[in-house]
Order: sequence, then structure tokens, then C-alpha cells
Amino acid sequence: MKKQRKTIGVILSLADGDYQKKLIEGIELQARAFDYDVLVFSSFIKTGCSEEWQFGEQNIYNVINFSLLDGIIIVPDTMDLGDSAERVIEKIRREFKGPVVSVEIAVDGFYHVASDSVEPVKKIVSHLIEVHKLTDIAFVTGTKGHPHAEQRLEGYYEALVEHNLPIDSSRVYYGDFWYTCGEPVAEQLFADGRPLPQAIACASDTTAIGIAEALRKRSIRVPEDVAVTGYDSVPAGLHYSPCITSAIIPSQNTGAQAVDYIHSCLNGLNYSDKSHGSVDISVGQSCGCDVRRDEVSDIKNWQDDDLNTDFSSVNNNMLESLLSEDDLNKYLYTLNWYTYQLGAFDAFCLCLCSNWDNPGESEKSDNYIREGYTEQMMYAIEHYKPQNEIRVNTDRFFNLSEMLPALYYKRNYPSTFFFTPVHFNDRCFGYSVISYGSDMHSYDTSYRIFVRFINNSLESLRRQRRLMLMYRKMRESAVLDNMTGIYNRNGFNLYADEIFRSAKDNGKKLLVILGDLNRLKYINDNFGHIQGDEVIKAVAKVFRTICGSDKICFRIGGDEFIILDTGEYDRDQIESIKNDIRTALAEEEKNFSGECPLSVSLGVFYGSVEHAANIEQPISEADAEMFREKQEFKKKYNIIR
Repeated sequence: MKKQRKTIGVILSLADGDYQKKLIEGIELQARAFDYDVLVFSSFIKTGCSEEWQFGEQNIYNVINFSLLDGIIIVPDTMDLGDSAERVIEKIRREFKGPVVSVEIAVDGFYHVASDSVEPVKKIVSHLIEVHKLTDIAFVTGTKGHPHAEQRLEGYYEALVEHNLPIDSSRVYYGDFWYTCGEPVAEQLFADGRPLPQAIACASDTTAIGIAEALRKRSIRVPEDVAVTGYDSVPAGLHYSPCITSAIIPSQNTGAQAVDYIHSCLNGLNYSDKSHGSVDISVGQSCGCDVRRDEVSDIKNWQDDDLNTDFSSVNNNMLESLLSEDDLNKYLYTLNWYTYQLGAFDAFCLCLCSNWDNPGESEKSDNYIREGYTEQMMYAIEHYKPQNEIRVNTDRFFNLSEMLPALYYKRNYPSTFFFTPVHFNDRCFGYSVISYGSDMHSYDTSYRIFVRFINNSLESLRRQRRLMLMYRKMRESAVLDNMTGIYNRNGFNLYADEIFRSAKDNGKKLLVILGDLNRLKYINDNFGHIQGDEVIKAVAKVFRTICGSDKICFRIGGDEFIILDTGEYDRDQIESIKNDIRTALAEEEKNFSGECPLSVSLGVFYGSVEHAANIEQPISEADAEMFREKQEFKKKYNIIR
């Protein structure tokens, strides 16, 4: 199959993160201008979970077929799951020859683009100086040596220099961009012996909140006593009280620049690093400005809980519905029905490994798929919402090298496809793909939870299927003869009455062929019990072969066998079955060395069981005929016992 458009692959983690969403929007905006498709390969988490879950998440990068991509954008700073970034980078170096852009973090051999952190921080610090007339300003940046930490510190220094304020290195503190650095920085400030600074500018909103909370704990008011500012304008800062003065990371511009570079390389153009927009600060209340922001009401529309249209509704029973299914086909139809909760998507696809539930799994070894995917993937769900085209199938497969058949369908507009992992701990089930068509945005929290429901419910379904398989094996072991593999006396007790009732209730005739192995004691005494067991196996093999698929046979005693069937037979057909048994036994006898006889005495009942009380009556008639034949056999060969 042939792609419709040139394709850019984007490799990162947490595609719904605040920074990542803006970056992806910038990539999409510029890719649409050049008529490129975008494939985003993302884990749902960046860090902070069990090692097994991290392994399952980072497996999504193994789905990438680099030969199908024309350019690659990788954001290693977001990929903090083990060594996932390093492994992907090495794979790109080995398998990909096209243009590669590394975002934020420089990687040897890749073109590097980074968001401008200097100018936004400079504007925030300048705001404190120019608007609020503050001159003693401390700065809390990130980890020492981290590019982002050093760039944001540079913005702080430039603002001071531009306003002729002295640079005091003792007012600079290193943290980790997170809430937790607030307390240790506050301890250093209070241990300094000097008056507190008039303002504390921070390299992230989360750091600013951590600082504000540490000051509040010490009865220092923000902004009345100390102004605090942040950077990156995340929801936590917007909703904090007082709301944090901050700046939006210009990652949208960075994404557009990355696409510009790839487009220039693919088309032999000279690339010039150009800006795709200006940087503005987001003034809040934490700096001392009297900004009134609309409060987000906690009151939901009265219909939300009555109409099951909201993913977060208390009436959303998606997980319970999925957990209730014990059949894969029914499960997939139920899952597809709940896709309405994903909102205005263009396409949703679920691709499962061909052995996603691994029915042959050993209890003693973890032989399920952990890394990579099966060569053949099940195209379990393919749902195109605008066209209302839905395909739910458990026997439709495609080659993993294609990544997704939908990529090759004709579309009138370029699209972005988000590939995300489907797994439970380190057990790989497959992957899901969602596209929003001409809309340019990443998936949201609802989709993250939606896929998590899939993860958990597939694991539940897998366990149910495994338990049912184990139950079937236990049941079979209880009704199957260990030596011969055909049904034993327990199997006869379980199924014989069903066959009898079926014949009686439906007015059918019942066929009973009873066979008793001749001279088993002689064989055991003269050739040994091991040889006797082999003879029993040979007789069972003959009976099983003669039965085929339309009749059923049992070993009901040490040397007794029985065949049951319902249907129409004439006398010649019954005689033919008896002759086939004797002929097959004669052939089997050739496999035994020495004088080891192999024969059975046979008795037959065939007729209506309309007036029979139970199956014992027709079996008794067959047994009587078999006994007469056995007596004739003993008389013929002068056998006393």
C-alpha cells in the first residue's frame, strides 16, 4: 500500500501535557500548511509509576516503522521512562536516514530547536521592576546545568542588567522545577539573616506555588509581603490563589520551526530559523497586580448526571460494562459503543496482538509479549465517526510493518494520528490510535482514562478466558482416559445419557457398539503389563478412528469400549463398521512383535429407544450379543477362562 502524503513522526511522552499540547499544535499547524500527515507516538505517562507499568508504556515506540516516515521530531526531555529516550535515539540512528529534529535537548547528529525561555523570563522580571518598582528580586531556577534552568536564569540576569540592577549570585537558588523545592529555598532565605527579597521569580509555576506555600506557612503574605512569579502558565498556577503571574512557553513556535526544518530538507530549500510568533506574559495576582479572573463554577449543568453523555458522569458505566463481558467479540462491540464519549473524533482504532491473551501461557514462565508486537495485528475496531463507518472484527489482521491500515486510505485533508499503548503492567495487548481529522489538538484526560479502562478490562477478560480454559482442561482431564485419550467412565456417565435422551426425545434410533478386548489377561501374563497397556491404546486408537467426527467412543472399563450415535443405519452399514474395526485391529497387530493377539468381541444394539427407561436397556442388549460372540471366540480357540 502507498501513503497518500509525506509523513512526520513525533516521538514523545505525555502528549496531553501542557507543553506537549502546544508543541503538537505548532507541528500540526505547519504540517497542514505543507500537506503533511503527522504520526504522534506517545506514552500516557512520563515517570512516577511501577517499573512494570513503565515498561508497558514505553513499548509503544516499538510500533514505529521508520521506513514509512519522511521526517522525525523527537522530544527526549519528556521521555523519562527508564532508558526509552536513549533506545529510541539509537534506533533512529540505525534505521532512519531522513531529517531528524531534537526539541529542547540537543542530541548529537540531530538538528536542534528549543523554545525561547530567555525572553519570557526577562519580560516577567522586567514587569516586577517597571510596574511594581521592585529592585531586590531573587530567582529560583531548575536543576543546575539543565538547559532550561540555565536559559531561564539568563533571562533573569538580562532583565537586571538592562535595568542597571546589580547581579547578586546569593539571590539565585537551584531547585527541580517542582513544588518540593519551595520548602528548602524558604529555609535558606530565613537562615540568610538579611531581609526577605521583595520578589521571588521562579522558573516554573509549580516552583512558584511551592514557594508561596512555604511563605504562607511562615505567615508571609503573597503578594503583600513578597511578590512571587512563575513560568510556563500551567493550570495549577492559573487556579492557585493568588493566581500566578507567568508566561506561556512558546512551544507552539518551536513545533512550527521543527516542521520548517524538515520541509526545507525534504525539498532542497535553504532553512532559515524564523520566529512564528511573539511571547507575552500572563499577568496574575501573585506579582501584586489587581487582576480579576473569572472563577470556574463548580456547579454542573443539572442534566449532566441525568444524561449519560459526559465521560465524568456518575452514570458512566463503561468500565463495569466492559468488565462484565467474557467474550472478545461482545467486548469489542461494547467498547465501540462507548466511543461516543470521546467527543468529536475523526477515527478511533484498536489494534491487538494476534495472541494478546496468550492462551498457551505457562504458569511457570512469563512467555507473554513484553517488548514489541506480533507480526500480524488484529484490526479489532476501526471506527470513522464522520462517515459512520464501523468495523468490529476478530478475524481481520494486518502486517505490523504497516502500523495502521487507515494511514493508506484516501483523505481530502492531512491528519494527525496519536498512537498510544494498550497494556497491563508489562504485558503488551496492542495499541490504540485516535485522530481528530482537520481539528488540531492532542487527546485529553478523558481519552487517557478511556484507554486505561481498556487496559484494565482487557486484563480482566484475559483472566476470565484463562480461567475458562483451565476449567475446560480440568473438565476434560476428569472425563478423558489418561492412557488412551478417549472418554472414560466419567465421560460416559456425563454424555451417554444426553445422547440417549436426544434419541428418545427426537424420535431417533440409537446405535450402540460394545467391544471387549479378547485375552487381555493372557497378554499381561505372557508379554507384560506394559505390552498390555500398549494393546489397550491400539484398540482405543481403532475405536477413535472408526468413530470419526459423527460418533463418540468411550473406554468404560479396563478392556471394554463403547461407541454411541444417533441416526439412520442399515444392516450393511453396521456390519461394515464391525468389519472396519476388525480390519484396523489386524493392521495394528502387525506393530507388535511376537505372538501378541489383538481382537475384540463386539455386540450391537440399533433401534428405537422410545420405550426404554434409560440407556442401560440398549447397552444390556448389546452386552448380551457381545457375550455370545466372546463365548464363540473362547470355544474356537479352546480358552477355558
